[in-house]
Amino acid sequence: MGVVIGLGGRSGYMTDNPARFEPADDNVFARIAEDYDRYCDYFSVYIQRLWKRAFAAEVASVSGDWLDLASGTGDIPARVLKSGVRSGRVDVTDICAPMLDVARTKLTQYNAAFSIVDACDMRDIPDNRYDVISMAFGMKIIDRDRALSELFRCLKPGGIFLNIEASRIGWPPLQAMYLAYMNMCLPVMGRIIAKGDPSAYSYLLRGIHDFPDGPEFADQLRNKGFEAVSFRPLTLGIVAIHKAQKPY
Repeated sequence: MGVVIGLGGRSGYMTDNPARFEPADDNVFARIAEDYDRYCDYFSVYIQRLWKRAFAAEVASVSGDWLDLASGTGDIPARVLKSGVRSGRVDVTDICAPMLDVARTKLTQYNAAFSIVDACDMRDIPDNRYDVISMAFGMKIIDRDRALSELFRCLKPGGIFLNIEASRIGWPPLQAMYLAYMNMCLPVMGRIIAKGDPSAYSYLLRGIHDFPDGPEFADQLRNKGFEAVSFRPLTLGIVAIHKAQKPY
C-alpha cells in the first residue's frame, strides 16, 4: 500500500499517522492502482526492486501461515510465491479493493486468498492465528500504534513480524542533502508522473520526514511486546527491514 521510497526524520514517540493519510477522505490508491508499480519505479529510480527482492527473501525464509498486510498490487507475495520455497496459507490483504484487483492478476497461478483488511482493525482475525505477518511500505501511512497491537495479537506465540519501511541515513549531512532533494524534486515529479494529482505524492513527502529511523522503530516494537528485534538498513539506510518475534 505504501509508496516505496523514504527517509524518516527523528521521532521519539509513536504518532497516529505520520503521513496523515486517511483513505476515507482521499483514496488515492484506488485512483492510481493500475499505474502504481510504475510510479514506485520512477520515484525510487528503480531501487525499490532491490528492496523488495531483499524483503521477499526474508519473508520466504519463514514457514507457516502468512498474512501480508497492505499488500497493494501484490509485489511481495508474487516474489515470495515465485520462489516456491515456503509452505502454508497465504492471505493477501489491503484496504483498497482496486489495488487487490491488480494483485489478483499477478497471483492467478498461486494458491493465495484475497481479502479487504484494515491493518489497524483486524477484529475478524482470531488471536494467535499466523506464523508470520509482513508489511511493506505501509506502516508510515497508518496508525502504527493500533496496527502493531493488532498484528501482535494475531501472531502465534513465537510468530515473526517482518516490516520494510522508510528509515534514515546515518550520516546527518547526507540525510539533509537527501531530504532537500526530495523536498524540491518530489512535488515536481509527482505532478508530472501522477498527472497532476497532488495526493499521489504529498502524503509520501510527509511520511518521509516523520517516520522513525531504524533504532527508534525497533524500540517501538519492543515497547509493544516483541522480542529478538533486529533491523537491517538498505541503500545507506534509506529504508530498513525490521524483524521481530512474539514471545512464546
